Amino acid sequence: MKIALFGGSFDPIHEGHLHSALHVLKQGIVQEVWFIPTQQSPLKGQSNASFEDRVALIKAMIRPYRKLKVCTIEKTLEIPSITIHTVKALLKKYPYHDFLWLMGEDQFEQFDQWYKYKELKKLIGFIGLTRTQSQSYDWAKYWIEFKHPASSSAIREKHELKYLPKRVLKVMILRGCYLDIILTSWMSKKRFEHTLRVNKTGHALALSHHLDVEKVHLATLLHDVAKGMSETEMDTWISRSRYSNIDIVDYAKHGFVATMLAKHLFGVYDKKIHQAINHHTTGNSVSALSRCVYVADKIEPKRPAWCVELTSLAHQDLKASQERLLKGFNND
Repeated sequence: MKIALFGGSFDPIHEGHLHSALHVLKQGIVQEVWFIPTQQSPLKGQSNASFEDRVALIKAMIRPYRKLKVCTIEKTLEIPSITIHTVKALLKKYPYHDFLWLMGEDQFEQFDQWYKYKELKKLIGFIGLTRTQSQSYDWAKYWIEFKHPASSSAIREKHELKYLPKRVLKVMILRGCYLDIILTSWMSKKRFEHTLRVNKTGHALALSHHLDVEKVHLATLLHDVAKGMSETEMDTWISRSRYSNIDIVDYAKHGFVATMLAKHLFGVYDKKIHQAINHHTTGNSVSALSRCVYVADKIEPKRPAWCVELTSLAHQDLKASQERLLKGFNND
C-alpha cells in the first residue's frame, strides 16, 4: 500500500492539516495518509500540549475519514523526534508498505537543517505542498498545489478558533488542553482564572458525591463562556432561541447563552449539562449536577468568606449548602 506520512507537532491540529491530507488523497498518489505527531520537534522545542492530548485531537479531527490514520510510533523513539529515525522504524515495521513523506514548502526551505537529510532523501520519496505553482525543489517526487489560511501559531497566539471543528473543541475541553486559548477567546483573564477555580472545586465536590466527573468538568468550564458578551450580543442569541419568549433577568442571561454556545460551538449536547450551565446563576434546579455546579461557582476560594466557609458542608450535603447559599444571597 502506498501511504503518505504527514509528520508535525500538530500543536494544535486544525482544518488546514485535515484538508491538506484529504487533498493529497484526492490526487490518487496514495491510498492512505498517516498523521505522525512528534514527541518533541528539534526545530520547535516543547509543544503546548502533551503527546497524548495531541493524538486525541488528531483522532477527533480525522474520525469521519477512514483513509486517514494516526501513527504513534514516535512515542517509542528517543526525544527529540528525528525524522530519519522515524522513517527507519516505519520501514522496519512495515516492509511491505511504500511510504512517501508529506510536507509543506516551508519545511523544504529548512530541510538542510534536518539530521542526516541527504541520507533521508535516499530512504524515502517526498510529496511537497506548495501555495503557488512554484516547484523550487526538484528532488521532491510530487508537488501538489494547495493552500489554506489556518495556522497553529495563529490559533495559539491570536486565538483564531474558526478552523477548529466542534468535535475537536469538545475534546480540548474534555482533556483540559489549550484551555487558555479556547476560553480566553470568550472571557477575560480574570474570568478564566475564576472558571479554573470553579472547575477544581467542582471536581472535588463531584468526587465527594459520586457524580459524573466528566459532566461536572464540562459544565464548570463552560458555565461562564458567555460572560464576556455584551447585553446586546446576549439578547441577540436569546432572541433566536427557544428562550425568546421567556423573561430572563439580566444576571442570568449569560447562563442561557452559555448553554447555546456549549451546544453549537463545543458540541456538548447533554441536556443535564445544559441545565447545570443554565441555572448556575439562579440555583433553582434540583438535579445533583446542577447543585454541584451552582455550589462550586459560589464557594470557589476567591468568593466572599461566608461562601467559602460552606465548603465543608458542601462536601457533606449539596442540598443543604445550596439552600444556605440561596438564603445568603437573597438576604444580600
